[in-house]
Amino acid sequence: AVHCTCIMAQPKPLFVPWLCEQIQSGSYPGVCWTHKEQRQFSIPWKHALRQDSNSNIIFMK
Repeated sequence: AVHCTCIMAQPKPLFVPWLCEQIQSGSYPGVCWTHKEQRQFSIPWKHALRQDSNSNIIFMK
């Protein structure tokens, strides 16, 4: 006889609430809200090929 044990997986967190928690936590240096009410935040990252760019704001709606 074969016995199967099913383990209930933990539900995955929803991405937007998880991301908002990460930004709010302050755990990532430089990652911060630029306009929290509009869900705009900044990530200090520059692409190696675009070193002249000074824009590091990502928009999330």
